[in-house]
Amino acid sequence: MGTGDGCERFDEFSSVERQWFAVRVVSDACRRRGKNPMNYLGTIFER
Repeated sequence: MGTGDGCERFDEFSSVERQWFAVRVVSDACRRRGKNPMNYLGTIFER
């Protein structure tokens, strides 16, 4: 499974897993910056 690096694993996920992975990463990043994750999650799911 390669180096187990995040970007590499990303390609092995199904589209649903990839979506949830993105949601989790974005949510964590936004919370760390004190921002509202929902603003960003909306843009992910519109694609």
